Amino acid sequence: MSMLEIEQAPPREASEAEQASPAVSGPPVPAPAARGHNFCLDLLERLLVLGGYAFFFWNFIPVFCKEPKWSTGLVIASETMTVLVLMSRRPAHSFSTSLSAWLVALGTTIMPFLLVLDQPFPPVWVGMTLVTVGLCCRILCTLFLGRSFGLVAANRGVKRTGPYRLVRHPMYASYLIIHLGFVWLNPAFWNIFVLLVCWCLMRGRILMEESHLSQDPAYVEYQKVVRFRLIPGLF
Repeated sequence: MSMLEIEQAPPREASEAEQASPAVSGPPVPAPAARGHNFCLDLLERLLVLGGYAFFFWNFIPVFCKEPKWSTGLVIASETMTVLVLMSRRPAHSFSTSLSAWLVALGTTIMPFLLVLDQPFPPVWVGMTLVTVGLCCRILCTLFLGRSFGLVAANRGVKRTGPYRLVRHPMYASYLIIHLGFVWLNPAFWNIFVLLVCWCLMRGRILMEESHLSQDPAYVEYQKVVRFRLIPGLF
């Protein structure tokens, strides 16, 4: 059959099953100009994040070398994994150009660097358990997210497996557990203030990400299946 015959063939009438359950299409393939734009934004985000992580490792590695602890090693392993997936992540189908989305994403990333050490609340094991559970959850989320990891709102495909079957933002849920454990171990009023500001920004970050991802029909369908963003039954 020639191409002309294919183009002139009458459209096939959809079956009842197809009319009742339309297929969920993926994100549109960006045009060449959009791909170049996304590449520049992706590169800018990587450079900014790598600068922040360089600052983190510069301050954290000497502490670990001076007094090696398994908890400190777990933090370093978690952050190292983040850097690795950041460097190997796949190109985004779409990238947010909103200045507020960029500022909120970078703000929630930088704010924890302002935390200070303090004397822990007793019993110490409560804080250590929270931090350990949170870090393990973060590592698990990073493994499932894989090359789709990012900070600024972008669409690199919809994740539905593992912890993403429970809530839509399990990575942020792991941050919440880590931060609660850190405050237990370091209950300075400054730390409480910093993390309250961080989580006000985090809430905005989640809403901005969902607003961007909702342009993808696959994510809209995912929202119907997984109802809660962060905490089952609450938010």
